[in-house]
Amino acid sequence: MIIDDLSTSNIKKLNLALLILVTFLSMIATIFLPFFGFLWLAILPIPTALLLLSGRKRDSAICAVLGIAPLFFLDYMLGIVALVLIAVVSFIYKIYIDRDKSALFAVGNIFLAFFGIAILYILIASVLGGINVVTEFFKSYSGYIDNLQNDIVIKKYASLVAMDEVQFNSVIEQSQKLLKFIPYLLPGVWIVCCICSSIMNYFISSIVFKKQGINIKSSLAFKKWDIRWYYCWGIIIGLILVLIPNFNASLDMFVDVAGYNFLIVFGFLYSVIGVSVIVGIFDRFNIPIVWRIMIFIIFGMFVVFIFILPVIGLIDIWANFRKLDRG
Repeated sequence: MIIDDLSTSNIKKLNLALLILVTFLSMIATIFLPFFGFLWLAILPIPTALLLLSGRKRDSAICAVLGIAPLFFLDYMLGIVALVLIAVVSFIYKIYIDRDKSALFAVGNIFLAFFGIAILYILIASVLGGINVVTEFFKSYSGYIDNLQNDIVIKKYASLVAMDEVQFNSVIEQSQKLLKFIPYLLPGVWIVCCICSSIMNYFISSIVFKKQGINIKSSLAFKKWDIRWYYCWGIIIGLILVLIPNFNASLDMFVDVAGYNFLIVFGFLYSVIGVSVIVGIFDRFNIPIVWRIMIFIIFGMFVVFIFILPVIGLIDIWANFRKLDRG
């Protein structure tokens, strides 16, 4: 973001135009870039928040509305939700600065804002559309999965591999069971995305705001990131729910879904702590940056490393590899 001084009157219009463009591009990237949309979602509210904190309330409203305006032609309900998100996050920063709140206050409330927009969109779409969006989604998705064997791509793939009809039907049946379960994991995945977006939002905001002379607390050094010991109960509860034997046909599905979502969320949290522990150990022994990158690349080549990271994070609760003051 190329901005030198928002208080200089002769460049205010140019700055406003650039911030509107950043808002618009962030919105487009959030919608159309798969897997990385949550990163651009983190950037989406920053231009409006910057203008609001700079005392340009009118320009902040213009930036939000014009930056999001094209979205109303695509999906007006999504446009409403995006405006609400931008406004809420901007006012969170306003309260954070004016009342000198902690960084945890900002990140926590921004997380709630990101998490809440999905619920808000579902409610708006259900009320205005006169349908239950979640139920309709599951019906459409299940209908497609039930007819997976008739999909053109699947048929062409089946014709290319040496597989008889019995084997093909067996593979399809197993795939259908897995694919039907995936939507039930979306709550946990969405929470993880919101955590990432809120942290990225604060990190980027702190850099941008400081360059404009706005007093904002620096984020804690990554090697010192930590969470309270009792969060380990999230992992424990998740494992219990997943490993508990089937006992009731009507409750087994609910128990499994809850367990896997617990593991997704808390597994992610402890994976981040695991990386933080490794970075802290690197700093402690003054490992050169080149070797750090090489080690992470080598570890990343093995899928088992994904499961080792949360274990490292959990062990650090008691081992305290980084010698953090947890008093």
